[in-house]
Parts: sequence; structure tokens; C-alpha cells
Amino acid sequence: MVAIIDQLWAFAVIRWGGLAGAVAKLEHRIQQTRGLECPDDIGRLVGAYRLIDLILSAEKRCLVRSFALARSLTRYRVGFNLVIGVRTGPFGAHCWIQKDQISVTDHRDKAREYVPVLVL
Repeated sequence: MVAIIDQLWAFAVIRWGGLAGAVAKLEHRIQQTRGLECPDDIGRLVGAYRLIDLILSAEKRCLVRSFALARSLTRYRVGFNLVIGVRTGPFGAHCWIQKDQISVTDHRDKAREYVPVLVL
């Protein structure tokens, strides 16, 4: 249920507040929980998002999906980085969550195709 609620939150924040507004809200939330990290099973949260991906394709939803998962992770005080990257030839942009330099939302090779331009 948390995964669904956080995806609705992310969609609304990005849609009506724009990317800059969404980044600001997420940065504020990260600052509030920084230093309070609890060891938690990140696999459980990622698994809930993958279950939703069976219903709603993850393709072209990486921004909303990553912001939602980031919000969920802050709720459970799990450390992470949200990364937005770009590539050229052909141009593309992608957003993912990583923990300790390992992508938890994508296959590692997909993230390597992009150059990070923003890391929270």
C-alpha cells in the first residue's frame, strides 16, 4: 500500500510542482531523516515496486517510480541515492535509485548507459 500511495504522491508532486519542486521536497525529506538510518530490508520495498510494475509498465515511468521509492525509503530511514542521468546518441534521460553505488531499481548495465547529472 505504501508503494501505491508514494507513487501517487510522486506523480502529483512532479506534475504540479515540476522537477525542481519535486527535487526540493525530496531533498528536504532526506535532510529530515539523515543520520537516523535504520537497517531495513530494502529488498522488501523494491519488491513491492516490482509487483506494481507487473500491472503498470515501468517503461517511461522511471522518474515517478524513483521519486516514489525514494519517499518510501526515507519513511523507513533506509540510506540511498536518487540519480538522474543523461546520455547522447540517441539522447535519453533516466532516473534510478542506488544504494552503495549499486542500482536497486534497474539492471546495473542500464544505469551505466547514463552520465549522472544530479545525485541526491
